[in-house]
This record gives sequence, structure tokens and C-alpha cells, in this order.
Amino acid sequence: MDSILRAFAVVSEEIQDAVLVVASDGSQSEDLARLAEKLGIADRTGFTGYIEDDDKRALMANSYLYVQFPMSDGVTRSMMEAMSSGLPLVSSNVGETPVLVENERNGLLVEGSTPKSLAEALLPLLKNTELRNDMSRESREMAMKEHERSQFFRKFMSTVQEVVDASS
Repeated sequence: MDSILRAFAVVSEEIQDAVLVVASDGSQSEDLARLAEKLGIADRTGFTGYIEDDDKRALMANSYLYVQFPMSDGVTRSMMEAMSSGLPLVSSNVGETPVLVENERNGLLVEGSTPKSLAEALLPLLKNTELRNDMSRESREMAMKEHERSQFFRKFMSTVQEVVDASS
């Protein structure tokens, strides 16, 4: 999470009205708040703690994009919620993240694990409304068509059947 704060510090130098909302109640919250202060972005960084589903939907409806930057295992429930809310997704290219994020279709996969590489991915997406809107539309469409539960279940069952057939 500190990489996101550091990337946001770079982003906020170019986009002065940018705001970062950290929707988490993890054990690092106090350290992250101190880091935001140290980086000079505390006045543009909100730490919400845990958010109830209705509040989360409202927050996502008023957001430009969803960012996560894990070092491993990139698929999360909140990423799927952001996708179905029609948010472009930005994430490090780790683990199973490419299952949900198709680079330059519904979001951006960041190669490298530095705040600079994340900032370089965020800036064009934040500055280019058309690009952001295109990715937003794709994100929602993919969530509804490709990752809808019954479709996912059919794909899963097809894979199971292939394994059973191959072992027979």
C-alpha cells in the first residue's frame, strides 16, 4: 500500500486536484497515514477504514479508477466489485490478476513494482478522459459477460469435465 501512496505523491504533482481514497482498515493504517503526511499528500488522501457495501458502491460510483498494487495474488473481491461498477483497473501484473485485468482493454497491468512505474501507468489514464471512459465501459461489459457467476460456473464445469474425460 505504501507504493500506492508514493505513486500518488508523484501523480499529485501533475494533477493538483487528484484525491486518493484508501478503503481499508488494515494493521498498517496508522503507518500509512504518517507516510501520507510525510509525503505531503495527507490533505488529499482519505482513509475510510472498513466500508459497508452500500457506501462502497457510492464511493466506486464517484471514482475514476480502482488501484491495487500487490506483490503477489492480485485477484480480490474489491477488484471484482470495482470491475462490475465500471471502473478501469490498475494493478501490478502478478498472480492471477490478468484473469480480470486485460491490459489496455479494461485497465492497465503495471510491470515492475516501483511507485514510479505505477505513477507512469496512472497519469495517462487520469489525464485522458476518452481512454478512461473506454476502459470503464469495457470493465463493466467484461464483468457482466465474462465474469458473471453462471458463465464462470459453466466454464469451471467444462474444465472439470475435460479433466474427467482425460483421466477416463
